[in-house]
Amino acid sequence: ENIAGAMISPSVQKVPSALRHLLIFPYVGGLRFAHTLLQRGGYAQLDKAFHAPPLSTEQVLHPEKFLNGDPSFRDLPVPKPPSGAEAKPKDLLYSDRLGEFVISALIGSYLPPLRASEAAAGWDGDKLALYPSARSKFGVLVWDTEWESDNDAKQFFDALRDAYIVRFGRTEQQSDAFATFDAKEMGTLSLSRKRRTVKVEVR
Repeated sequence: ENIAGAMISPSVQKVPSALRHLLIFPYVGGLRFAHTLLQRGGYAQLDKAFHAPPLSTEQVLHPEKFLNGDPSFRDLPVPKPPSGAEAKPKDLLYSDRLGEFVISALIGSYLPPLRASEAAAGWDGDKLALYPSARSKFGVLVWDTEWESDNDAKQFFDALRDAYIVRFGRTEQQSDAFATFDAKEMGTLSLSRKRRTVKVEVR
């Protein structure tokens, strides 16, 4: 079936934009990745990728990083519950890494695609963790992100803050490196930046 044709069908258009992007990424991003490998090293290079596939969506988006053999991201530890939370590290419900593409897709749900991709391009690693909460059925979410430079972290922070303003409305508090939002039924969302680190907490 034609991918482009499927993506403009009425049923698919009802799917949130971030999920649509995730659904087509293996086809569009994967095709560009494979094409680059074929150009650089022919089918032998493509065969190598099947035996040692990319370690992150960043390597798919930037094939030169894959070809250089650089994992190009930090494997961050699982974030601990925020201070004052009832949960303990042993209560962890779920943990995952999002990666450059998912971050770009999430921001792109509320901001122009170019700004979203530029904001995610300096990604150097991330890890999120979900803990139970007696006060909210959504639990407590902690998301740590690392960026290749202070400027990359600031660009991401600014874009994510603006995306949250579109999503939740005005900020409750705001500075150059901190913002909080009323995340409706989820609770209070805080966004903070320190050098190359940007942290999100929802509780």
